[in-house]
Amino acid sequence: MSLKRKKSAGTDSLIVPVARPPLTIMLFFLLFFLLAETALISIDLFYLFAQNGTVSGFLSDVALESVIIVGLTVLAYFAVRRIMVTVIRSERRFRELADALPQAVFEAGADGRLVYGNKVALDWFGYTEEELAEGDLNAIDMVAPSERGRAAANLAKLFAGDLVVPRTYSTRRKDGSIFPVILSSNPIKVQGRIVGFRGVLTDISEQKRVEAVIRQSEKKYRELADSLPEG
Repeated sequence: MSLKRKKSAGTDSLIVPVARPPLTIMLFFLLFFLLAETALISIDLFYLFAQNGTVSGFLSDVALESVIIVGLTVLAYFAVRRIMVTVIRSERRFRELADALPQAVFEAGADGRLVYGNKVALDWFGYTEEELAEGDLNAIDMVAPSERGRAAANLAKLFAGDLVVPRTYSTRRKDGSIFPVILSSNPIKVQGRIVGFRGVLTDISEQKRVEAVIRQSEKKYRELADSLPEG
């Protein structure tokens, strides 16, 4: 999403673009109107020639039917448009909130293909929005090769409803480097059917580094204590 800047009184202000439904929605309703109008005109022509109708009657029927169809089409369009605008705004708020988090947020299909990743997720793993949009990125491939079997097994448990606790994984960036994370995830259900999963990743590299320092310090302390002549 891009934000345009407008200068006002010597300062810059952000202008949030208005949410609009896709142009295909309007084209759909236009096509619907044309098909309905064509069908009704065909019926009127049939009555005009087959039933010995009058031209004035034909024209009045076409005008009345056109007004009704236009009215219904416009009402239906604005009803659907309002629903879509609400959905678009809700999705935009979700994306803006997700991009503001310090954790990586993602969504994937049931086959593991990623369909969404916030800015932090893309930065951590070194991918672009264009690469994500291509649909070739898989969540399992983001896990270190040595842990992919465990990740796939845990994913199956998640879909079966048997796994709800956070898990620790070693994940792999695009350049091949490895870093540890804690993953919390939940299945995505549509009408009771699991269609994918979403999750949050927390980078625990610093925590692991501190733990390694503590273990090293404990090791040195034990070695020093074992070397003393006193008990």
